[in-house]
Amino acid sequence: MASTPQPLPPLRRVVTGHKGDSAQSVVRDDSGIELKARAPTGAGPRFGTIWTVDKPQYELNDERDLAAEGYEADKTALSDGSRLSVVDLPPGAISPLHRTVSLDYGIVLKGTVVMHLDDGSTTKVEEGEVIVQRGTMHAWENPSSSEWTRIIFHVAGAQGPFVAPDGTKLEEKFLSPPKPANSHLLRTDSNL
Repeated sequence: MASTPQPLPPLRRVVTGHKGDSAQSVVRDDSGIELKARAPTGAGPRFGTIWTVDKPQYELNDERDLAAEGYEADKTALSDGSRLSVVDLPPGAISPLHRTVSLDYGIVLKGTVVMHLDDGSTTKVEEGEVIVQRGTMHAWENPSSSEWTRIIFHVAGAQGPFVAPDGTKLEEKFLSPPKPANSHLLRTDSNL
């Protein structure tokens, strides 16, 4: 499967901070957030990190730009700290079913996403709506056959492993994508 051209605009990042004389200012203003496909073919969702914190309590004097430094770029969730990420889903894309030991706040900026849970349920989330994802096994699907979807996620490390009511430990896990909600419109790529 070939890579789908990316029609969504670059994401601009404006970061405020403090200069040495205690004056507040914009310390970074760029649109260089690199979004990468995880599939070797370049197909499927593109992921990018906007900002990362590697401590549970962020220090405002910390001038490091861990996102630009590629800090744990391949790790989905952080045990301590948090990450602000962007996910762009091409038309018809569906992610693997996965769980991270994290509390995730997702805001659909553009398009629509269908959230799949491992109990087989699906929930459609529209542009401007919010998802609070609390360590459940889930997947993301773009149900459109022509439009891209963009979601911003704030991912915060959480205490785990979670324990289900039956005593099962629920740890970080990645599985194959679920069957799409609109299988006649969508494709899956197990390499996403």
